[in-house]
Amino acid sequence: MDLLKKFITEIEQQDNNPTSNEIYKLISQQTESPNENNNRQGIIRRVPDAHLVYKRKNANGTYEELWVYNALNIKHEANIRNAILAGTDIPPGKVVSNDEKQCAQLWAVGNVELLKITGLPN
Repeated sequence: MDLLKKFITEIEQQDNNPTSNEIYKLISQQTESPNENNNRQGIIRRVPDAHLVYKRKNANGTYEELWVYNALNIKHEANIRNAILAGTDIPPGKVVSNDEKQCAQLWAVGNVELLKITGLPN
């Protein structure tokens, strides 16, 4: 959560509206470190047009992921979100799995959306 707060603070402090490339660059600078592997734990998956900021193991043994993507329009945004959620037990159009173990939270900063998923088994 600290990474997300830091990211949003830095975006808000900029004078102009950043492009998606600038946002991805900022995220990469904060999350990619050659000495640390804390942001890439468990099975890493790829989703077209989305960037996995981190996947970390929690103290309870489950994983959480933070995804970021540029929402060009409603259909594009829905396709990316559904592709990300396809790797979870969360049904399309919902934010919680049927057993209530997995949860998704969505934030928007301009046309950039951040999707955090918690409770993943791997």
